[in-house]
Amino acid sequence: METLSILIIDDEEGIRQEIGYYLEQNDFRIYSAESRAAAMEIFERNPIDIAILDINLGADNGLDILREIRQRWGDTQVIMITAFGSEETILEALRAGAFDFFHKPFRLIDLETTIRRTSRFIELEKRCARIEKDNDILQTQLRRTYGHPIIGDGQHIQEVKALIGKVASTPSTSVLVTGESGTGKELIAHSIHLLSNRKNQLFYPINCSSIPEHLFESELFGHVRGAFTGADHDKIGWIQAASHGTLVLDEIADMPLTMQTKLLRVLETGTVTPVGARKEIPVDVRFIALTNRNLQAMVQEGSFRLDLYYRLNRFQIHLKPLRERADDLPQLIEYYLDYFLKKLRKPICKIDTYARQSLIEYTYPGNVRELRNILERAVILCDGVISRKHLTLSGEFPQEPRSTSTLNDNLDLEQLEKNAICEALKRTGNNKSQAARLLNITWFALDRRMKKYGL
Repeated sequence: METLSILIIDDEEGIRQEIGYYLEQNDFRIYSAESRAAAMEIFERNPIDIAILDINLGADNGLDILREIRQRWGDTQVIMITAFGSEETILEALRAGAFDFFHKPFRLIDLETTIRRTSRFIELEKRCARIEKDNDILQTQLRRTYGHPIIGDGQHIQEVKALIGKVASTPSTSVLVTGESGTGKELIAHSIHLLSNRKNQLFYPINCSSIPEHLFESELFGHVRGAFTGADHDKIGWIQAASHGTLVLDEIADMPLTMQTKLLRVLETGTVTPVGARKEIPVDVRFIALTNRNLQAMVQEGSFRLDLYYRLNRFQIHLKPLRERADDLPQLIEYYLDYFLKKLRKPICKIDTYARQSLIEYTYPGNVRELRNILERAVILCDGVISRKHLTLSGEFPQEPRSTSTLNDNLDLEQLEKNAICEALKRTGNNKSQAARLLNITWFALDRRMKKYGL
């Protein structure tokens, strides 16, 4: 961690010198000020990590200075010191944002311990800020270049985002992204590229299943003039074109075995040889392979090379199907509903209770892609409220609830309400925010009802 800058604000010169000398011997950068005016001047000229502030500064009030520091330089942590502080004063300082409080006289080693604890807190705050900033930048870039950000706050998506950040920081580690069709594998690949130091270079996705086998080698590795009949000019292959960038091999399981052998050599040597050429060309490419098939099973069958599998699978990210991410469904539904309303320039459109229940309970064999298609069609068809007749779902489809007269001969409104809350909490994994959205009530209304029924 870089050297911390500490500002000592005290009207007693002896105190400033004693603390300053001790901390300088422990590798801190020290500034000192005897008044508010002197302290503000230092703040204006220098970044300060920690301020050690006396409450009693003659004409200046330390608590007022504390509030000013927290307001103008919110990243600076403040440790208060005083010879006459009451319990009320201490509480007021802590409420105003002080990190800790010391009564004079105090041991300098205790002050140093607090400073080092504060430094760890500062480093953690900076790290969290960097992660949050990177995530915001990523989501903005994904919206601009791909159309959609990574949506979801569930545990699985949080783990996926963490893996993306870790592998993106590596220079060229190859990545294998697995998951069923429609889960968003290419979005993950794009995220890795945009967070890496290759983000300003080419992002080149190719679909291995769409290329005729006799053209595969030329397309992937390129060729020189005269290499075969019809090769009347040199051609750069995809690997060379993506040098310094990212090459995405979608449907990697469909790559012919002969090409798998040649791709393995590229991964091992970092060079590519165009068809008909004798000279190897160095390339610097991050390979990201995508598949919805079980490559390990294909290795056992002999249809995929074991050594290539291990080369591509240096770092794996697996995307769970949407049916296993129920906690993300409410957020995904709201996002795509809003997205298509804006895209299709439709007026505000709501989803009725039964339609929302169907969307929540549906199993989505086509995953996120199917959810998008369902909501796009529903927005096109609806005129104000999306009902179940606007939803095109295959397979399992929740039936229309029975009329309330058949639910209970002696209707109990409170029991029905309690049952509805329990069911919403069950479907959302006890996530109160999502349950409230499912019930079409506010979080506070749900919280109040849960307390009422002892839930």
